[in-house]
Amino acid sequence: YAGSAIAGSNPWKTGIEAVKMALGAFLVPYIFAMSPVLILVGATWDKVAMMLFTSLLGMTALGTGVTGFWTTNLRHYERVMLVVGGIMLVDPNLVTDLVGGGLVATAFTLQFLRSRQAKPSVAV
Repeated sequence: YAGSAIAGSNPWKTGIEAVKMALGAFLVPYIFAMSPVLILVGATWDKVAMMLFTSLLGMTALGTGVTGFWTTNLRHYERVMLVVGGIMLVDPNLVTDLVGGGLVATAFTLQFLRSRQAKPSVAV
């Protein structure tokens, strides 16, 4: 809210945008609590690598879904897919990782295909 006073903007809109940007940071303590592998309790290199990969992909998907933009504007169903998939990737379970990864991959693929169609091709 201090930033909105400095910028002269609406404090409610600024606060909502700030929460959108910080949503991933709110989930980090829960990731540590659900998977002690990230604080190296009972960790092996493959468990740590898998948890880091799924957590980073989940946070990226969650942030993308909440903000509504990746390479082009997201459609509503893509946003839902990314938010749900991102939250599922945070849970350290193989089933949720597979389902969440599938949702995220589908949304990113749809986004990639739509962004390629939107850009005009340059004749050489």
